[in-house]
Amino acid sequence: MLPAAGPPFLAKLTASPLAALARPDHRRSPTHAHGMLHTRTERSASRPFVLAMVFLLGTTSVHAREDEQPPVLPTTSAINAAWKKAKKSARKKFPKALAAQVAELQTHQMELVREVIEGADLNLKRVPELLAAPAYDPKKHAPKLPVKRKVVKAGTSAARGAKRRMEANIPERGHQPAWAYDYGSGEVVQIVEEPDDPDRLFANALAGYAPGLDLAEALVEMSLDDGSQAKIAAAFGHAYSDRGGNCFPGITIYDAWCSGHEIEMPDVECLGIVHDVLDEWDRWQSPISGSQHRQLYAKLEEMFTDLRRYRGLRHALVRCFFNGEAILRDDYDSQLGTFQALWTTVDESPSRLASSLPGPEEWRAWLVGTAEMIDEDEDWAWDAGQERIQALTADRDALRACLVGALLDCRILKLP
Repeated sequence: MLPAAGPPFLAKLTASPLAALARPDHRRSPTHAHGMLHTRTERSASRPFVLAMVFLLGTTSVHAREDEQPPVLPTTSAINAAWKKAKKSARKKFPKALAAQVAELQTHQMELVREVIEGADLNLKRVPELLAAPAYDPKKHAPKLPVKRKVVKAGTSAARGAKRRMEANIPERGHQPAWAYDYGSGEVVQIVEEPDDPDRLFANALAGYAPGLDLAEALVEMSLDDGSQAKIAAAFGHAYSDRGGNCFPGITIYDAWCSGHEIEMPDVECLGIVHDVLDEWDRWQSPISGSQHRQLYAKLEEMFTDLRRYRGLRHALVRCFFNGEAILRDDYDSQLGTFQALWTTVDESPSRLASSLPGPEEWRAWLVGTAEMIDEDEDWAWDAGQERIQALTADRDALRACLVGALLDCRILKLP
């Protein structure tokens, strides 16, 4: 087990390894100069960064002309209040009404979402559901130190408390996805029981996340993964357990290690990872002696660091692809401007970006080199990235208009 004080490498991971690479955003202001959006390829020029302020009132489309102010939309509190008062029958109609509204939306963000989903040609009925994280078997991996496992059921106060603790240092995004990419299996998976749940769709739309955005993000993340970390990802995808034998299927070992908290790692989890990834069964055996702890934990730290560098980078890039002021985890918040600029240099092509992404060993050099490349581009890429942030952020207003239109169609909301 990890010492009660926690391993020294976890303390290091709480500090941002990217802080030194942060670009001084305050020294530059977003600009529309240089005609930058018209110097790219025909493909990117055909999708201008524009705000489509469109929503339907009944069967009538209302467009805000350039010389007019956009329609004044209800406040967040007013929209929330209307939803809380809505009848169940009206809520059931909401997903279809929202989909109809979004189908008319011609923002840059929605064009990206449609292009990715249509290009994948995915049958959602065949997408597997994400099963509860499996637990390592003490009888198999630590037979001389059996630990009686007590599975902590989801929804209990113990499960909720543990999850809150593990996610306390993860930036809150306010998005409830129905789909995600699983690095262990290499598949897009369904992570909620009902993807079309009206409450979830409403909450996401109110927060600025359109229907289909979660699926598109999962698909792009899959396209950026070459599978080289699959074995490690699957191992760290097992359920986290503490030394008291409490097993938390809703929290993976990867989640626990990313939390920044001091954690406990029983022998069975440590050896399970070693057995699955390295197929090494003789070097360390349970109970693990104190003299072996340093080497074993160093090996686990190495594997986790490789996975976090690989997976965290791709996850951050995907969030930036669809969202302007993207909320990034894994200490990548300082890289928002650089990553947005990077997407413009590859003409927003995930396949082009995928071919240039680094493995864990080249991770730091790639980050430094990418920042230098953006700096040396005479501000073209940086300014284009800043404009991209502005446009994708403004797209949230258009989505809110769609949300209002859907609520009007369902008679959940009435305009004064």
